[in-house]
Amino acid sequence: MISSPRAADGTEAVVDIKWGGRNYRRKSLLANSCLQLATYSQLRRGNGAAQSPALSYFIVMDSTMLSPRPRVFPPNAEILQPGSEENAAQYWQRFERTLAVAQAAI
Repeated sequence: MISSPRAADGTEAVVDIKWGGRNYRRKSLLANSCLQLATYSQLRRGNGAAQSPALSYFIVMDSTMLSPRPRVFPPNAEILQPGSEENAAQYWQRFERTLAVAQAAI
């Protein structure tokens, strides 16, 4: 389930709501390997979003919000610093290149 609220500053946010899996999702954010969040971001950009939305997971079982983006989510959100500077749009482009190579090999 996803939600697309706006932050106080007007920034659109995509929040992917998950029952559990906090550690797994935390690791994927730190490794910049969140294909599902990147997909949601790409869908918003394709539907006229003025800027890339802030991305986050909300883990229901822990009542925890995980995000790589400070100042957009509540103060109690766990803000993570990914291991690279790659943003969701760049990650999506890398995914498209990888998919094209895989399709060409078929």
